[in-house]
Amino acid sequence: MPSYTKRFNASLEFDVAQALEKHARRHHLSYSLAINNALKQALFPEHQEERNAALMASLDRIEYQLKELRVRQRDDATLLKEMLGTFVRVWFNNTAPVPKEHRSSAARSGNARFERYLDRVVDQIDRQNSVFDRAPNPDNSGNKVFDMNESPRT
Repeated sequence: MPSYTKRFNASLEFDVAQALEKHARRHHLSYSLAINNALKQALFPEHQEERNAALMASLDRIEYQLKELRVRQRDDATLLKEMLGTFVRVWFNNTAPVPKEHRSSAARSGNARFERYLDRVVDQIDRQNSVFDRAPNPDNSGNKVFDMNESPRT
């Protein structure tokens, strides 16, 4: 393409002119450059292909990020299930049944302890301090550091 420029005088509809101004400001472009880029994309197929390629690259990045998020959510859900299951098993194995005469006081105590527990959970969330901060993560090779099917070491 020639390296010279040609000056044109053009009138734009009001809404098109506003959109041009916003676009130029957002991308730190002169009006001339913004108009030139828009006309290139509209008139030359190769510029449309470049734009499409850039959009496809962005979509590929987003797809990869979504896959990573899905994997992390699956791992978090698996960890939560195992933590809860392990806690319940340990609790039942180590807690004796409450005799009938103590059940009402045990229920009141349990309710009070549960309220304190919920307060603690809210505090942890407010401070953005999660139990998952100490959870096992994949190592650099992508292999899991832990195996949920493996029996715990004693």
